Amino acid sequence: MEHDYDAHICLLERLWAHVDTSGDCWVWTGGNAGGKWPHGRMTMPDDRGPGHRHSSGVHRVAWELAFGPVPDGLMVCHHCDNPLCCRPSHLFLGTNQENLHDAMRKRRIAGKLHPLERERLIAALVAGEMTMPEAAREAGVVYSTVFRWLKTRGLTAAKRGSRWPKRT
Repeated sequence: MEHDYDAHICLLERLWAHVDTSGDCWVWTGGNAGGKWPHGRMTMPDDRGPGHRHSSGVHRVAWELAFGPVPDGLMVCHHCDNPLCCRPSHLFLGTNQENLHDAMRKRRIAGKLHPLERERLIAALVAGEMTMPEAAREAGVVYSTVFRWLKTRGLTAAKRGSRWPKRT
């Protein structure tokens, strides 16, 4: 048991040695996975025994050190949307689907819109509450995409910039 305690302390020291806690987010300054959303990574010993290692996200390591193991089927997500943040209060557990819905709701996934949000915009268009260019701007898409949404539903689009004709 003493060995596990020593490993825990060593992991804490390794993690926090590479974290800048001067701001609201505690930002990992060590290595990362790169790409569009570069999550911080650190190498850790794994369950296969001495000499075996694996790479893990620092946000996950921070969660596990603060709150314990992540249950199967869940992942560690960020309230702050900063992939390098490992402040435990900025993290939460969710499924992959919940994380994707969170990303779409916060518009972190470029060009993607949650289907319910798209239906809300279409309903607003049909009700005459917004123009097609306004809907395109709000959705982060081009005008022709909004036109295609309407066309695939058998709706005839109003002319550019005008409100949808009100039904009498």
